Amino acid sequence: MINITDIDDKIIARAAEQQLSVSELSRHWEREFQRDMALLGVRPPAAWLRVSDHMEAILAFIQRLLDGGKAYVADDGVYFDCAALPSYGKLRRIQPEEDRDAEEDGETGGGKRSPRDFALWKSAAPADGAAWESPWGSGRP
Repeated sequence: MINITDIDDKIIARAAEQQLSVSELSRHWEREFQRDMALLGVRPPAAWLRVSDHMEAILAFIQRLLDGGKAYVADDGVYFDCAALPSYGKLRRIQPEEDRDAEEDGETGGGKRSPRDFALWKSAAPADGAAWESPWGSGRP
């Protein structure tokens, strides 16, 4: 099984730049990746899973994180709350003082509580070419 990220900020920007839909650009590079894998002799996976094909499951997962206190809603989307998982960052040896330094440097914004927190759902305009309705407004994972 291979997971395909077919929506993100870079893809949206490049699609707009090339005057393509997000889907057209993503599928093009997905085919290129599959071609390269075949040329390298890599057996194809049993399934190709695209983010955009699993929005219902993503929304349900985010809701479970919110319900469990592991995420929070901000003005610009939904964020994973790294402070709710004390072991988060352990492998990178992130120290709490790094959070304070980053906050002082302005690395939080848009409602993020900590620079370590990361977006689970980003608010977006439908004009982005990759926006779905959610309980938290139009956006994308």
